[in-house]
Amino acid sequence: MQTLSLGSGFIIEDGLVVTNVHVIEDAKSVFVKQTNSSVELKSTGYVAIDRVNDLVILKVPSLTGQSLSFSNKEQEIGEVIFVAGNPSGLMGTFSDGIS
Repeated sequence: MQTLSLGSGFIIEDGLVVTNVHVIEDAKSVFVKQTNSSVELKSTGYVAIDRVNDLVILKVPSLTGQSLSFSNKEQEIGEVIFVAGNPSGLMGTFSDGIS
């Protein structure tokens, strides 16, 4: 099996991960790999998809881990932000910046 696309995501609860639609679009199969693990977990589909905002919630039944919580708090100019991702296939990068 050949990897055609890589992207980042985050767990919202056991078995559910959020990623971008463009990462999985046209894929015949989707696998999730947690940072610091070589195990690939197969996605069995999705719960919700929002093509306008480029977001999808994937079902990954065997996925467990620390979930990310959401906030309704408005971001203020100059506030410190953090970004996790996989730019150019470099897995598990974590950067900080200012909004």
